[in-house]
Amino acid sequence: MHRFSGVDRMPVFVPSVDHHYCGMLVSIPLPAAALQGLGRDDVYAVWRERYRDESLVRALSPVECDAALRDGRYLDLPDEGMGNRLDLLVYGGAAGGVVLVGRLDNLGKGAAGNAVQCLNLMLGLEETRGLVSGAASAAA
Repeated sequence: MHRFSGVDRMPVFVPSVDHHYCGMLVSIPLPAAALQGLGRDDVYAVWRERYRDESLVRALSPVECDAALRDGRYLDLPDEGMGNRLDLLVYGGAAGGVVLVGRLDNLGKGAAGNAVQCLNLMLGLEETRGLVSGAASAAA
């Protein structure tokens, strides 16, 4: 993460697991100095642009992130039980830094789902071949 992010200090990698059937949060706090005046709206704008065509990554807007905290849905994987999608959330502000959060189903998007996705890419196949996303996978 340090080499590719361009920050001077090593980021702090903080995985979190809660008492849910499945689901995991991975948090990376970034201090304000590493952001060079950028805030959560800027982070979201970069994510939105980068992942807009990715079927397995969803960047939540700051409004959606705030709603998830306010409504007690921070750890929820809406429509994603046993899925292969990664949700990206960003909290905080430029003055105090931000916390980047990845929310995923560690049973679906975990090592097995990731292995299938990477194998598909290496073989030149459709990235999602053999993977099920969202509520459809819960029924599978």
